[in-house]
Amino acid sequence: QGHQFIGIFGIIRDITERKIVERALQASEDRFRKISELISDYAYVFNIDEEGNWKQEWVTDAFIRITGYTLEEVDARGGWGWLIHPEDHAIFEQHQQLLLAGTKAINEYRIVTRHQDIFWLRDYGNPVWSEPLGRVVQVFGAAQDIFERKQAELQMQQLWQRLKFLLTVSPTVIYTASPGQELHLSFVSENVQKLLGYTPYDVLDDVSFWKTHIHVDDVQRVLEEIARVGET
Repeated sequence: QGHQFIGIFGIIRDITERKIVERALQASEDRFRKISELISDYAYVFNIDEEGNWKQEWVTDAFIRITGYTLEEVDARGGWGWLIHPEDHAIFEQHQQLLLAGTKAINEYRIVTRHQDIFWLRDYGNPVWSEPLGRVVQVFGAAQDIFERKQAELQMQQLWQRLKFLLTVSPTVIYTASPGQELHLSFVSENVQKLLGYTPYDVLDDVSFWKTHIHVDDVQRVLEEIARVGET
């Protein structure tokens, strides 16, 4: 005899709470992405497995804009370490080791983009430690483009090197004067020894050096000049 269909047995579960949690988590992640875009050039989250391997969970869209690579392309080449400038690999590896040890890490290094441009990044990493597992299970982070700052630092360094060279080859004395008309020497070029017969260290260590080496007839004029400059 054939079977006759007479009905369906089923169970209905209330999943309202689960859906509310899922939507809240999605909204929270969306907000986090938007905030991350505002306060950094890109933000990211990595999951760490028991062998210490880094598996990318998500990254803000700015990563693609800055590097020129899709996430799939980066993963296919072995991960983010592939983007690091050859001279900064040691810094990046130390950065990762600190995070795997459960320590927050802030480091600066360069990456090379698809178009071979070099970007200086300041990377803020924050590890998530699991007590039951006894290891780091996630790393949250954000990176900021600091190329302009690094360029300014390099220019200042080059300027200082040139200035230092000029001061070294001339018997120039650099000094600062306090409001109390006390002349405190802050720098003395090496050639001052040829001029006065004293080493720069002798001059800087002797707080009364200028008073004892300015001609008595010129002391008052020097004091007045210091006071005049201090008022401007």
